[in-house]
Amino acid sequence: MAHRCYFPLRKEGTPRRNPPDFVVRLTSGNGLVVEIKGQVGGALIEKAAAARWYWAVTNDGRFGRLGHRLCFGE
Repeated sequence: MAHRCYFPLRKEGTPRRNPPDFVVRLTSGNGLVVEIKGQVGGALIEKAAAARWYWAVTNDGRFGRLGHRLCFGE
């Protein structure tokens, strides 16, 4: 069963819960949160929210270490 995870963010004053596009478990045992965006627009807001979330999860220690990558598609 997949775990559902969301990172909280506030966009235009409205609180939201954004699910990451992918959470990848690496062979090292670490995790990688991947976000794919088509435009820069609100991506920087989401990147900052994701960074706060994955640092909090990593510092918690129960889920291992996480990294985050923001990728732009065309």
